[in-house]
Amino acid sequence: MGEKKQPSEIRKIATSKQTGGGGFVFEDKVSAWFISHFLADKIPFTSEIGKIKQIDYQVRSDGWLLEDLLLTTQDNDDIEIKIAVSSKSNVQINTNGPNNELLHDIWNEYLNTASNVFDASKDYLCIVNSQLHPKVLKDLNDLIKFSKANDANTLHKRINQDDKAFSKSIKKLYKGFYCPDDLAKANDIDESETSKILRRIIFIGFDFENAISNDENKTIEICNNCLKEPSSSKELQLYKNICSIRGELAPLSGFLDYHKLIKRLKDHFRLKGFVSSP
Repeated sequence: MGEKKQPSEIRKIATSKQTGGGGFVFEDKVSAWFISHFLADKIPFTSEIGKIKQIDYQVRSDGWLLEDLLLTTQDNDDIEIKIAVSSKSNVQINTNGPNNELLHDIWNEYLNTASNVFDASKDYLCIVNSQLHPKVLKDLNDLIKFSKANDANTLHKRINQDDKAFSKSIKKLYKGFYCPDDLAKANDIDESETSKILRRIIFIGFDFENAISNDENKTIEICNNCLKEPSSSKELQLYKNICSIRGELAPLSGFLDYHKLIKRLKDHFRLKGFVSSP
């Protein structure tokens, strides 16, 4: 890809307090979704990515541009994987691809123009929004699958030729992920690199803003399954407790490992897999 140069457009660093302030209900529930999987020892993505070992909050000062959450997982070969998470209630991807800010963030992260924290051989960039339009979501998932299953140059040629396997909407979405011109010129990026960055992207759409949220109910169900003596009141208490964690830790750029999570909960809840002190 040639010698990397400093790009012209990287968002300025905000303080942890500015970016992690309270009142972000959607972000609190996203955090709780990941924490529930952490507590239940459940896989949040795929078996290849593994289970969560630590969650860090507001990690911009550590060099991450997708800064809201940083998940550390461990795969079956005990390899540590980092998943940088952008958690926003507003939809950041449409039929034209990511909005300009997100597009620059993911390419700057991928190219390590701000720091060298991202390892493109194993790490991931996770975009969490409210639910996408079903057609956009299908096209995005298909595009990511195609990128993982094909050689980058071959896929790029097929998408840009009259290949009937790819709809016009998929081709349009693919081009929407092209590296911004300033970064492409500064880092000698070919358009076929788009396929490689798509392999490192995870998208999750949550319905937390709906009046009746299936994703919230699923998170509460996981909380229920973590309790030795489940009850509707206790599962709701546990859910509300883990929803409050982001608001406490984000302003401090804090982190949550299993020891800290259990220490927080053990005196209030009888948890499966953890023996309380007499």
